[in-house]
Amino acid sequence: NDSIPQEDFTPEVYSMFLSNICSRPELDHIFSDVGAKSRPYLTVEQMTEFINSKQRDPRLNEILYPPLKPEQVQLLVDKYEPNSSLAQKGSLEACPSLSQ
Repeated sequence: NDSIPQEDFTPEVYSMFLSNICSRPELDHIFSDVGAKSRPYLTVEQMTEFINSKQRDPRLNEILYPPLKPEQVQLLVDKYEPNSSLAQKGSLEACPSLSQ
């Protein structure tokens, strides 16, 4: 039988199912490189450093397009981190947040 009863298909089960069929090893690599080796989350400071050093185009004029500040990264965390307690602490959970 290849079906799951609807009452057993909770959001947690769905999330686990998705993470198993849609693994994102590149995200694991980013989190381990940036510093989340022992924790399953990144701090706002780590995320700010990653965005500014790895994601930002270095050819951009820094006056017209300044690097992001931690306050701006916190706004991104607030918007995209589904775990509100982590977002309030200024943290971004490893893969569930970014893989959605």
